Amino acid sequence: MLPWTILIHLRDKAMGVYLRCNDDSDSKSNWSCHAVAKVSLVSRGLRSKIFTRHELNHLHKWEDEDSGYFNFISRKELDDFIENDSITLTVHIKAAMPKGIPWDSKKHTGYIGLKGRDKPSYLNSVLLTLYFTNSLRLAVYRMKPDMNEHVLGFQLQRLFHELQFGNRAVGTRKLQMSDSLPLNAHIFLDKLLRELEHNMMENCPENTILGLFSCKMSAYIKLKNMKQIQEPHNISYGIQFNITEHTNIYDSFRKFQICGTQADNGVIFTSFPPVLHIHLQRSADTHRFEFYEEINLDAFLAERENTPADYVLQAVLVPDQTANYKVFISPKADGRWFKFADGVVFKCRKDEAIEQNYGGNNVNVKKSIGTPYMLVYIRQSELKCVLIKIPENMIIWDLMKHLNLKHRTGNNVNAPIHVMLGQYFESQSQRYLMNMELAWNIWKNHILLHRPHKRMRMMTRSMGQISDISIEQISDSSKDVDKLIMTNLPP
Repeated sequence: MLPWTILIHLRDKAMGVYLRCNDDSDSKSNWSCHAVAKVSLVSRGLRSKIFTRHELNHLHKWEDEDSGYFNFISRKELDDFIENDSITLTVHIKAAMPKGIPWDSKKHTGYIGLKGRDKPSYLNSVLLTLYFTNSLRLAVYRMKPDMNEHVLGFQLQRLFHELQFGNRAVGTRKLQMSDSLPLNAHIFLDKLLRELEHNMMENCPENTILGLFSCKMSAYIKLKNMKQIQEPHNISYGIQFNITEHTNIYDSFRKFQICGTQADNGVIFTSFPPVLHIHLQRSADTHRFEFYEEINLDAFLAERENTPADYVLQAVLVPDQTANYKVFISPKADGRWFKFADGVVFKCRKDEAIEQNYGGNNVNVKKSIGTPYMLVYIRQSELKCVLIKIPENMIIWDLMKHLNLKHRTGNNVNAPIHVMLGQYFESQSQRYLMNMELAWNIWKNHILLHRPHKRMRMMTRSMGQISDISIEQISDSSKDVDKLIMTNLPP
């Protein structure tokens, strides 16, 4: 979201309130941003009250004047809202993606998104949810590098690496699977996880995928005067609910367990995974489905597990007619939400990610603007393991070497080339094609940064001889060359 400024104009008879968009920008380009804003004056004293007016619906432009209310509230009415010589104004702004202005997602949010791949629309959203399942990302990094561009494992290694360390939105057009992409996100995710599980068999801990995503359940049947018969448990990567009426997540779990025949039969869960994928199949967008930031699923287990089945919401996947994809993600599952759409990332409010995506229409609740098709929950007892931090030194060296080589090669393709004509070269008193001092410093720093634990032979210009140099890295920060100690060793 672009920066916004609130302007207050206090006059003798009334107070005016105005909004200004992108006031800090020096750009005079023809940018615009459509926004709907609601301004409220709040009193939090003994007589709590709120004063507001109609919403501001305005297309903000660089050459525009401020939008707002010339007479927001009279001075007489304003006196009721003054507390300790101050007033409290709240402004809720719902802004569309700005047009005509470059948006640096990495700078403003710390994250970048995925771009491209118009169909199927769910692909980028699903890949982002897998990326933000950090323990899965680490397992993908630790797969044996296969430099074949058509192998799924390497494609995900490259994709995840660029998302983590890149600065611009990453394309997904090169991503390929053994089969064609299905039209359903549930089927696609199931196939993707099973293919990954097969690729990880050689060099990753056994059952990495199963241990993260598998949901176990058993079917049972109980007739009159007979003991309940229970079949062996079945393993599934996620749960799918069919939404055919107004409901919520708890009612959907209850309905999922009942088969609805004359006999008392259904399914019962025997265990829930660290990461729970819930797929929502709707018969109509008008059906409202309520889900919550935190849920407890102990009541749906055959027997209580070692830790409570408490879950926290991490991702909400929503279709969007105006974008190729849209997904709301709380990367650290800490209540701070971000909206990923068409390669752009914005910060967003919690209610925009949750309550506004219940679907359906109800006059007693906030207006819903989305109908999710998938939810991602993380078990609270597994948060530290699932959301483990992944510094670059945890990625295997062979993979890093290959990815960095590909990255540098890609950059060099578009490197500028300086051409010097012979006549100009002959006219120079000092005919050096490069600054030797600068070249030496660049090469030396490169050695210090990328080979900190190796002995190497370097030419020491000050002594004019060759010496063995041992380099000890005393800081995790590879950017600070001054924190590297060099010690001359005897030959």
